[in-house]
Amino acid sequence: MDVEKEEAHLLIAHCHSKLPCVVCRAKCNVRDHGEGERVWRHLDLWQAKTFLHASMPRTDCPEHGVKTVAVPWGEPHSRFSLGFEARVILAIQSTKTVAGACALMKVSWDEARGLMERAVARGLMRREDVDLHYVAVDEKSYRKCRHFVTLLMDLDRERIHGVAPGNSKASLESIRKSLSALEISGITAIAMHRHGHTPALSRRC
Repeated sequence: MDVEKEEAHLLIAHCHSKLPCVVCRAKCNVRDHGEGERVWRHLDLWQAKTFLHASMPRTDCPEHGVKTVAVPWGEPHSRFSLGFEARVILAIQSTKTVAGACALMKVSWDEARGLMERAVARGLMRREDVDLHYVAVDEKSYRKCRHFVTLLMDLDRERIHGVAPGNSKASLESIRKSLSALEISGITAIAMHRHGHTPALSRRC
């Protein structure tokens, strides 16, 4: 505990001579701790900023060579634990503003943006094909209308199904390419205003 800085530091070590290979999950000998110590910001403990410290072991896999092991509490190259990232996303949803969540969770704007990008990536990896029937296409401006994004909305489920930067034909084409053949074939009707980029999807559906 660092009382003056209001910080708690937890030191984590492994007690096994064999750990799973990050690729094939086979138990392999621990070779060394090549990356040295890494630090992750974790959920606050007793109102103190809490950090996890661990020296990352590397396994010597006969098939995949030397690999740094994966940790159960964080993603590769992230400086935050999964529990902390989930709490920041919840704070953003609750406060409705990134600035409010940053003040509440004591993180910077750039850190919050990185957390949001990783959360979106995890959600997209989990997303499966859905039966799209009725969709809508629209654009959304931000930064005082200097920038735009194109949105594809699933009207049946009342949620956004695709997003692309810009408001051009290329933007909508990018969303179309992200849809599976099953999703495209199931579209029955598209709601859109008469903007120059919108026919790109309707011609192909």
